[in-house]
Amino acid sequence: IPAIRITPPWRQESYKLMRYKQLEVIAEQGIEPQPMNMWVSFASDTGNTAFDMPYCVPFAPQGVKNWRTVIYRLGASRERSFMFRFEGMGRFVILSSFVEIEDADISGS
Repeated sequence: IPAIRITPPWRQESYKLMRYKQLEVIAEQGIEPQPMNMWVSFASDTGNTAFDMPYCVPFAPQGVKNWRTVIYRLGASRERSFMFRFEGMGRFVILSSFVEIEDADISGS
C-alpha cells in the first residue's frame, strides 16, 4: 500500500531565492524479500499544485535495518514542498529527514 506525505512549504520571510543543497531521509525497515522504494518529487510553485517528476530511491537490501539516503543539488526556488511516496510490502518507519538550504540570496540583486 503506498503511503504519501507532503511537507508544508519552506520559504524565507523576505521571500528570497534559496538554493536547496541536499535532502536526507533516515528510515528503519523490516526484513522483506520484496523491494521497497521511496519516490521523491517537489513543487516550487505557490500552493503546491504542480509536483515535478518523481525520483525513485530504493530502500536498502534485505537484512539492512537502518537506511539513510541523501539527494543532492535540488535546485533553487523561492518556495519548495516535497512529496514522498513510499511503496513496499514490508514495515518501514521514517525516523527523520532534513533539508539543507543555502542561506544566501542567489538571485543576483
